[in-house]
Amino acid sequence: MSENEVRGAVTSFFANRGKPAAEDDVDLFETQYIDSMELLELIMHLEDVLQVSIDQDLMSVDNFRSIGQIIKTIDNPS
Repeated sequence: MSENEVRGAVTSFFANRGKPAAEDDVDLFETQYIDSMELLELIMHLEDVLQVSIDQDLMSVDNFRSIGQIIKTIDNPS
């Protein structure tokens, strides 16, 4: 899966909620762009749209703090 596919899935999640795309390095929690409930919804959205299973060990706020970090987490789930 490509970086653009992951970015597109994240961007579509926010667009469906009427939110503009954030820059890759913006802290989504610090800026209150997303909250903990939306994080769970985002993870479910990514699993559905990208047809991936995100390991529970990766489901931390730090792995989803920014779009750039989300891309790293999905692309390199080590």
